[in-house]
Amino acid sequence: MSIVGTEFKGCMMHMQDYPDAHEIQPLTVSDYHVLIEAGCLDDYRVELLNGFLVKMHSQSVEHIATVSFLFRTLFKALENRAVIRDSKPITLMKLKSEPEPDIVIASGVDDDYNTRKPSPSDVLLVVEVSNSTLKKDSTIKLEDYALAGIPEYWIVDIKARNVQVLRKPQGNCYESKKNGFEWLHSPCCLPRRQYKSSKLVSLLSKREVIAIWYRSTKLGFSRRDQALLAVARLSTVASTTLHDRAAWRKLGDVTSETDLEMPGHLLNVEQQM
Repeated sequence: MSIVGTEFKGCMMHMQDYPDAHEIQPLTVSDYHVLIEAGCLDDYRVELLNGFLVKMHSQSVEHIATVSFLFRTLFKALENRAVIRDSKPITLMKLKSEPEPDIVIASGVDDDYNTRKPSPSDVLLVVEVSNSTLKKDSTIKLEDYALAGIPEYWIVDIKARNVQVLRKPQGNCYESKKNGFEWLHSPCCLPRRQYKSSKLVSLLSKREVIAIWYRSTKLGFSRRDQALLAVARLSTVASTTLHDRAAWRKLGDVTSETDLEMPGHLLNVEQQM
């Protein structure tokens, strides 16, 4: 078994450390599974792309919120007609890749994947939410997904507030490429369902208030936090900070702006779903 890559002590060496580096062969998916089962990769967040172990970036608040929103929206739309997973691997055996898309929709039911991961013939849609990974998502991963024959691929660009909808794979690219939220209609696997682009635009807008969101996600929603959510929903906030401090004071002590913080983009979105 040949190993290529960097940074993996005990499992890997730097490429230049090998006298005959040009003779090294990329990892196969089977090799990758052996490393996982041996525990060699337990301390690293990586995915296998074209035989190479590629380090995965840490997820930002924006990334987590966007993936969460899309997952909930698609889950509701599916109505148990397919399987939806977030941040779980799919196996592209022939390409020596096992990427971990942010969202995958696959045919069948959950029990179909108790002993295996979805393969290209199972996958109906993959979604990558790009913050610091746009280059990888729009080059290496795009080519892999197209070559594997995955029928539809969405690239959600957080910084540009844009979605690229890719369909009809041809070779290592997609024949149909649409940019902009006006093209964010239902995936091919759900032809009768559409999504309001304004929801995702709102989701990708600037985050306003974060402290309460952190507290609620880490500790669970308290009654006070639920009340704060209700007031926020009533206040038509989308991309401006809440300033009606009197309304907040009725709910309890509010001593600083940070006490009010929660991602405003989610407040008005939830009500519309």
